[in-house]
Amino acid sequence: MARLHFLGSSLLGAAGSAMVPISALLLFSTVDYGAFSVPYLIFALGWSMTLSAVCDTWARGRAQAPERNEWHDYSGALLTGAGVAGLVTLAVAAIVLGNWGNALAAAAGVGANIYRLGARFFHSASKGPQAVLASDLAGVAVFILTVAAALFFHVGALTGVLAGWALASLASSLLFPPPRLRRGSGLITWVRRRRARIVPLLGESLLMDAGSIGAPLAMAPFLGTANFGAYRSISSVAMPIQLTLDPIRPNISQMPPAVLLSRKVLFGVLGVAALMALACFAVLGLVLPQLHFVAGALATLAHYAVACTIYVAVGFLGHFYYIVSRGILAHGSLVKGRAIQTVMHILFPFSGLFLNGLDGAVSGFVAANAAAALVWPAFLLRQHGRVPDHAAEA
Repeated sequence: MARLHFLGSSLLGAAGSAMVPISALLLFSTVDYGAFSVPYLIFALGWSMTLSAVCDTWARGRAQAPERNEWHDYSGALLTGAGVAGLVTLAVAAIVLGNWGNALAAAAGVGANIYRLGARFFHSASKGPQAVLASDLAGVAVFILTVAAALFFHVGALTGVLAGWALASLASSLLFPPPRLRRGSGLITWVRRRRARIVPLLGESLLMDAGSIGAPLAMAPFLGTANFGAYRSISSVAMPIQLTLDPIRPNISQMPPAVLLSRKVLFGVLGVAALMALACFAVLGLVLPQLHFVAGALATLAHYAVACTIYVAVGFLGHFYYIVSRGILAHGSLVKGRAIQTVMHILFPFSGLFLNGLDGAVSGFVAANAAAALVWPAFLLRQHGRVPDHAAEA
């Protein structure tokens, strides 16, 4: 039964994480995808900071000394941070989307989804995967029904996806225990009490966001809306990585280093990365070019099939060991490793952009990810040395 719960949680969690960007990829024009990418990047930034300031901070502290009434303080901090992200999204989306209805839906989607993911992290790590099944199922069902209704009534793909994102995130969040709001339970108090753990994690996260979110946003004026949508669509092929790893991230955070750093796990990661890369090339390089009706963002992916294939392979390796590093790597090494990656993620794509336009930017993006994928295994090996393979049986 435990394995069934884990499998169900992984599959539904993967669907919940991927349904919004997949729908955008399938339904949007390149221009709409470029506009949608701006609030979605704000969500990515907000979730990244929430992971550092709340989720990973709690997970690292729990491994050292569990606290009483964990959900009280955790949920207050989570709700505060999600609310701030929603307000920022509203201000930016009102300008980018040019429609207050879509801007409100984007803000609700960002804020509620950050809260949902944070609550999911807490309950999956503390109570097991069975604790998040109902929430995941509700979110997927509500999103599908909302988007289907929007398309049926010709409301528009962009409006339908944004509304589905907001309603699904809200419905999913309501199936977790309500947040405990009280005086002194917000994000500021949380940060003040856990400053020693938060500062290095947040510093690393901000460096990551400077390369993965800040750099693409800075490139947008040079690329234009259509080319920016094409450029950002390349990153959408990372969805199989998110589908596999993000739902089990809370569980990975509770595993011992002896297991995570074993050769058995390394070979498994390399094997999955190779399979994902082959599947990516089969779909983008062989199948999509034969479908003459394919257009928009999907046509862009078919054009860059080789680049996407390399990106998927190195991305899975890098993302897995990044999750491991967030849990067990020394704070100083975590910040140093991210600083190295940030330089790569800024220097390579911008150099490619100025040398060869969009094609150069894509090549630089892939090269940066290939080089960055080796950073976390190198730092983990330096800190822990070689772990005997039989340690994986511990």
